[in-house]
Amino acid sequence: TNAKFDIDINSWANRLNEYSSSEIANVVNESLIIATNRTISQPVVVNIDNDIDEAVDVLYDTLMPNENVKKKVSVIVTDNDVETATIRLSVKGYVKKIKDRNADDSKRIAYHEAGHAVSAYINGKRDIRIITIAPTTSGAGGFTISESSIENELKPLSFYKDEMICLYSGRAAEYILGNHSLDAISFGSSQDVTMATHIAARYVTALEGFGYEEFNSSEPQLMRKTREVLNSSWEISVENAEKNWKYIEAVAEELLEKETLSFDEFKSVIDKVDGKDLNNETQKKSKKKKKEQSGVNEKE
Repeated sequence: TNAKFDIDINSWANRLNEYSSSEIANVVNESLIIATNRTISQPVVVNIDNDIDEAVDVLYDTLMPNENVKKKVSVIVTDNDVETATIRLSVKGYVKKIKDRNADDSKRIAYHEAGHAVSAYINGKRDIRIITIAPTTSGAGGFTISESSIENELKPLSFYKDEMICLYSGRAAEYILGNHSLDAISFGSSQDVTMATHIAARYVTALEGFGYEEFNSSEPQLMRKTREVLNSSWEISVENAEKNWKYIEAVAEELLEKETLSFDEFKSVIDKVDGKDLNNETQKKSKKKKKEQSGVNEKE
């Protein structure tokens, strides 16, 4: 297979700058697989006007590969292929179509993912790459991927404090949606709690100045301080969700309508809530410019 990467290399260098070499290799390999599958699934076009035997050979080589026949495929990897690869690797699975999901479950998942996205964007100051309520083969009901959400030993402890709050924010949105009842929270949010607990334990050991690996996770001192950090993260996530509820509600409703939102679509929802309708702003500027030009012409 001949492969060529037709991508914005500078953009991806910035976006993947916190990936390890093995993670980048996985992204490259997954991108190649996606691009190859996309290429060979496209219709094969052959010209039978000149040589019917040659046309048959092309079809055979393309559609009937085996150990004795080397398939010659030219693959072009695009930005979209790399984007899909990073998403698959992040969620550890493939996105599925929504089947047999009732309205209440869809609404809860939409608010859960909106809670994550709004917290990451407004409080964590991160761009959102994708937010969806589509389920995955790994068992997630939906997912949100933001920039700089990868654990890195060089990141300051403040990053991990924000990360714990972001992880609790989906749960917080469900809690508020259910009239501030813990019973309204879905069991699916337990995975976020597990991740937050892992980060909290490492956060505490780093804060205290001793090695996480050498410290017994059942040690009372570690458990007490980890619980304090988690309780604080939960309380802050609820406070933030209440302050940002208008954004969460708007994003959730958009998700229920479209299922998946890109960053631009997500940002558009936030801007509309803030009264920043970009189209209207553009039209206003255009009208103002025409009016100014008209005034100049009248003076002349």
